[in-house]
Amino acid sequence: MCSTAALLPIDEPVVSACLEGDEPRARIEIAARPDTAYMTSKRALSLWLRRTAVSADWGGAGILLNGIAPGVVETPMSAPLFDDPEMVG
Repeated sequence: MCSTAALLPIDEPVVSACLEGDEPRARIEIAARPDTAYMTSKRALSLWLRRTAVSADWGGAGILLNGIAPGVVETPMSAPLFDDPEMVG
């Protein structure tokens, strides 16, 4: 996971919706500010992992969790990558 996830600008309403499991609300929120999708998804995943890893179902059962950050997310910044056949491959 990106060690800078905690330092990136994020969209708190989206993170809250993700952590509450409210995907429809998260989609609506991120659609209003798509330029924050990448950083926000990394932060939500990081927080979810920290919360879940110590739960009785996982950490309490001796199961270690390791997070892998999202790959490239289509945003205005990354859109040119999706138009380049060498990058999409």
